[in-house]
Amino acid sequence: MNGKIEEGKNEGDGDGPYPCPLPLEWGCCSCPPNFINCTFVGNRADRGGGAIYFRNDWTSNWVPSMTHIANCIFWDNGEEPLGGILPSVSYCIIEGGFPGTSNYSFDPKFVDAANGDYRLRPDSPAIDRGRDTSLPEFGGVVDDMFGCPRGYDGDGWPPVFGDGSDYDIGAYEYVPGCTPLLPWQHAADRDSNGQIELSELLRVIQFYQSGAFHC
Repeated sequence: MNGKIEEGKNEGDGDGPYPCPLPLEWGCCSCPPNFINCTFVGNRADRGGGAIYFRNDWTSNWVPSMTHIANCIFWDNGEEPLGGILPSVSYCIIEGGFPGTSNYSFDPKFVDAANGDYRLRPDSPAIDRGRDTSLPEFGGVVDDMFGCPRGYDGDGWPPVFGDGSDYDIGAYEYVPGCTPLLPWQHAADRDSNGQIELSELLRVIQFYQSGAFHC
């Protein structure tokens, strides 16, 4: 998955995705959910995992090594944005810091977070600090939520940050002059508002194996 998850609330472990098994009617799955170039903002849970909580038990075939979290921003998701049995987390901006390869705790400097604009400002430390996620194991991400190409050299410096690919961290690539492709519609965006809400994301994960959604 790549996209934006914001302002959710859960009275348990994890407001954001609950990879396997899902807290829905279906109790077992073997999906390897990847979270690539996502932005998680303002999510809450009463216990651990304000953004994502990973659980594994006898009903699930999921194991942490099957999942990647890369090029994601986790901001204002409580004291513990990630909880449970954690997979590989790398090249992310996570408020408060987090162990892993090239994870940062810088303020991502959104354009206007107060009004839900989570694009990157020109001085954002998320620019060019990600990794190349165009490979199949990372979902083949080659553009952002607006259809702007990934890998744009947004800071104008030689590729000394990230893995040298100039991929940005988060759901939006900083590409001056790039405007959304219209109409923009992801298969999971069932209400056609240009955003993937929590309920829509859970539906995607739920039916991932069945082929009902292509992520």
